[in-house]
Amino acid sequence: MKVMEKNVMRLVAVQQLRAAYGIKTKNWNKNKAASCKLAASCKLAASSSTKVFGVPLESLPYYNMECGSVPSFLVDACMKLLAHVDTEGLFRKSGSVVRLKALRAKLDVGEECLSAALPCDVAGLVKQFFRELPEPVLPTDLQEAFLKAQQLPTEEDRTSATMLLSCVLPDKNLCVLHYFFDFLHNVAQRSAENKMDSSNLSVILAPNLLHCGDGTEKMNANTEKRLKLQAAVVHCFIENAPSFGVLPQFLLEKVPAMMGCESPTHHELEELDLNSGMKRKPRRSLGVFSSATPVIATPASKRKLPLESGHSFGFSNKKRRSVKKNLGIELLPNTLFSGTSTPGSAYSASGVLDTSQNILSSAGRSRRQSATSARRKSQRLSNRHAVNRDLSPLAGDSPRRRAQPASVSPKRRSSVQQFCLEKLNPRVQSTLVNLKTTC
Repeated sequence: MKVMEKNVMRLVAVQQLRAAYGIKTKNWNKNKAASCKLAASCKLAASSSTKVFGVPLESLPYYNMECGSVPSFLVDACMKLLAHVDTEGLFRKSGSVVRLKALRAKLDVGEECLSAALPCDVAGLVKQFFRELPEPVLPTDLQEAFLKAQQLPTEEDRTSATMLLSCVLPDKNLCVLHYFFDFLHNVAQRSAENKMDSSNLSVILAPNLLHCGDGTEKMNANTEKRLKLQAAVVHCFIENAPSFGVLPQFLLEKVPAMMGCESPTHHELEELDLNSGMKRKPRRSLGVFSSATPVIATPASKRKLPLESGHSFGFSNKKRRSVKKNLGIELLPNTLFSGTSTPGSAYSASGVLDTSQNILSSAGRSRRQSATSARRKSQRLSNRHAVNRDLSPLAGDSPRRRAQPASVSPKRRSSVQQFCLEKLNPRVQSTLVNLKTTC
């Protein structure tokens, strides 16, 4: 069976569990990529090591059985126990600790010793084998789903959901458990002789298969309830061992449609990729350009275009100096009032506003300084050239005076003279008054 077909079968089981029983199985296939790498490395290690206990399933030597690859030790031990299946208290009675230690040492160096061992000792070695696996043979990620299946309202639903969950197991775990539960099913059928039915076997073997506790935790109501649910899982598998890992017929009919005749939906493919253990490549979108909505590409870093030469902003240097001298302010940049600016233009709105605020603040300081210096200068000039500066408009020979229109009303002239007199100091005013009276 191809890998893709197996994954689609798992996906069908996962969808049925969610739709029919409300059981969600997260990360149900997350270790596929990691297990491939682990299997390759473990095969290299297995060629140089014969250790049996405390190593991953992938690193053990195995036999090819009808259900798949099964570790050699487990096959040899089960064959030994089947030859003595009538032994009373099989798996319940503990073997000798000294004999178990000696048997383990021989097995770890590759010596064949099970044929001469006692049945209870071999059963004890099988329990230690499952208990000392680095990861429980019933994966931790699926254990909550197994326990939830045991809390369904009817016996039929509990059995159907539990057996569906067995179809989600990884391939290596599925082969091992299929062989072992088939063996336990045969042991339970001889319960009249060995006094070990499926209920007794499930209570004894559940802690070893699910790695539930180390025996030191205190027993309370929650712990007792969890142990009962775990035993119910193993009991269901023993009772229905021939159907372990087998997808029901009505679900098998969906697999060909999802494989080729009908393409899986986008949601199904996404769920399969998310749980496959392989990183999904991010999709690269090139964008959709439509005539109705223009798309403006904004650069990652803001780029400033060169300003106009001499920072003139459209005015000559002479004009700028004149405005600065008379008004005491700097000219604002033209881009602030330009209507042709775009989101990708050289100046951002925040940048122009910040620049404008800096210019206005400097303009205020410049205006105050200019007003102070102009006042001091006017006082000095008024003391030195007050008479000449104020008489020249009255004499009529000033170029500025000649440039004015010829017709000036007497009322306008008197108001101008009065304004000039008010701006002069008292001494100059008295001089002008004397001159006016003499004339």
